[in-house]
Amino acid sequence: MTQESRTAVLVHNIGHHDAYAFLAEGDGGAVLHRVEGIGSKSFGKEIWSHLESGSQVLEPGAGAAVRLEPAVGLSWAAHKVRARFVDGQRHPCGLSKPRVTGLFFPLVDAAVEALLGVPGHAALHVVLVSSGPRGNSQGAGKSTEAIARVMARHLGERFPAVEVHHVHRDREQPFSADGTADDLRKVDAHIRAVRRGVVAVHGEGWRDHFSVYLSANTGTVSIISAMLEGVRPHRPSLVHIRDAYRWPERDGVPVLPEVRLLDHDHYAQRPARPAKHVDDEVAQFAVEQMRAWMKEYTRQRPVRAGERPPAGKERNAEDAFWFRKGQKEVLAVLVVRDRETGALQAHRAVNLEVSLPTGTLCAERNAIGTAFAARPTLRRGDIEAVAVLSLDKGLKPRLGPCGACTEWLRKVAEINPDFRVVTFNDLECTQVFVDPVDG
Repeated sequence: MTQESRTAVLVHNIGHHDAYAFLAEGDGGAVLHRVEGIGSKSFGKEIWSHLESGSQVLEPGAGAAVRLEPAVGLSWAAHKVRARFVDGQRHPCGLSKPRVTGLFFPLVDAAVEALLGVPGHAALHVVLVSSGPRGNSQGAGKSTEAIARVMARHLGERFPAVEVHHVHRDREQPFSADGTADDLRKVDAHIRAVRRGVVAVHGEGWRDHFSVYLSANTGTVSIISAMLEGVRPHRPSLVHIRDAYRWPERDGVPVLPEVRLLDHDHYAQRPARPAKHVDDEVAQFAVEQMRAWMKEYTRQRPVRAGERPPAGKERNAEDAFWFRKGQKEVLAVLVVRDRETGALQAHRAVNLEVSLPTGTLCAERNAIGTAFAARPTLRRGDIEAVAVLSLDKGLKPRLGPCGACTEWLRKVAEINPDFRVVTFNDLECTQVFVDPVDG
């Protein structure tokens, strides 16, 4: 489906590989240097003070870089930790009176450009997240708060159609009981505000017009973990920046790194494996039995529910009775291990939908009932796996258990934590997912 007029929110965590500056001295040419962690606060405060006062402005520079006009002379406190990396080696600034002639923010610029290039994106909101203690406490010099203000001004100048917000995370702030810091709730508030606007325009179809992306390519493990947890309810896609720590310059020209957008539904699940590579005995048995059940079922019922019969044959309402409401066919195979012999056995089932909702019987629960009817001494610990396959061409073959079935299967997993759910990425059952009950 073409998703027109999509609104996207990019949450970008600012790390210490985000900010670069062009430094020059005297009549010498400007050279790219990185704003190192310990100097982020002092450097950012000096640049921001000039921009805020209006004494300096940002203008387009080479590529994605911007010029600072006029150039700004740095105090000793702000330039003492400037450095450049050549062939992987760190070289101190070496300039006694450096002037900042330009700025470069490769990570956020690359992320923004990638999202603006996505077809259908009509609006983009960027939430910049800085971090670091305020005040004069230990580590306060590494705060990226001032850098974030400069970056926000830069984005506003370079991408005037993008709306930019800034949230600061104070590392000294304790985390609450639910594991989410108050400052991450501010990020959540920005996302929800944008989402409300989308809902107001598109109503029930808002999900087709709204996306959240997370760019957390640099930073400490604790910061990135908190970011992921704070944005997780919005099912964010990831902005993956390759070589985020690589020096962003080629032959003296600043370049943006390569960006890959990872859809949430793609990265949030383990990728499918070829069935022939599944070495788990139970899962392999489930795959083989599902193939056999699908072949037998479609041989006896070659026309899917809701489809027209072949030419020359009349449609019989009785043939479609068992699927007359949802008109969707789902197959299940329950794998049970015999307690005496240790052999694996399969119990086949299909969903039934004679009315909604009470007349609906899901394939997974039907399979459990079928297994119990075949062996009334069945115990939860005997059940090893369930395989599920949708035959509806309008649905993805990988159709996992619904909420009601999941509750049943969780009860099984209470006794047998090795219980698996086997699903498929194609009707031929050649691509397989093997997951616990809760994925």
